[in-house]
Amino acid sequence: MAPSKLFVFALSVALIFVIGTFKADVSSDGSNSSSLKVQLDQLNTKIQFLDSQISEKSQELKKKDGIIAEQEKLFNDRSSVIQSLHNTVASLQACLSLTSMCLMKSRNDIVVVVAAFSWFKDSQRLRTGRS
Repeated sequence: MAPSKLFVFALSVALIFVIGTFKADVSSDGSNSSSLKVQLDQLNTKIQFLDSQISEKSQELKKKDGIIAEQEKLFNDRSSVIQSLHNTVASLQACLSLTSMCLMKSRNDIVVVVAAFSWFKDSQRLRTGRS
């Protein structure tokens, strides 16, 4: 964007120089003054047109810069949300793994208790059957 502004500035300075040269020529040469005056008016009109185009393009660029800034902010916000969700999923997976291990241990403990109870019951039957 800066090179285009520099170019426009240089073009404007060159046109002003050309206009100044034409004005000097117009004042010194009376016979061609009407044709030079027409050319000068045409150049002034063209300069005004180019200035208005520059203003329009600058406004368009500002709008686009604003849109890009909004999109970047939205992207960053969504990236943060996604990262937070990834962290939550990882935490839940770790919790699930721990819960699963606890349940397996509890299940094993229950199996051991049931086996011990069965052994105790069997030993009671054997004692009562022998006596």
